[in-house]
Amino acid sequence: MIAIVDLVRNKSNLDPWQRNQLVLWISQFIAMIGMSACIPFLPLFVLELGVAKEDAALWSGVITAAPFVMSADDEFYYRSGLKR
Repeated sequence: MIAIVDLVRNKSNLDPWQRNQLVLWISQFIAMIGMSACIPFLPLFVLELGVAKEDAALWSGVITAAPFVMSADDEFYYRSGLKR
């Protein structure tokens, strides 16, 4: 990890866009680790919100799929020229 921090701080080795890309990649990697750590417990969280036990799996799936569905939706609007 220290080597990555040194790589980011050393301005002579990387262009600014490469340094930004590295920082974003590391941040996204950490965020995905956190998300994958909470996904197994998502049905329990949904139950605490008051959803019926038989619907908890459905709502957990909807919550998990929502970012992917919205990114596909954004891609459609981007390609068709309907930018928000």
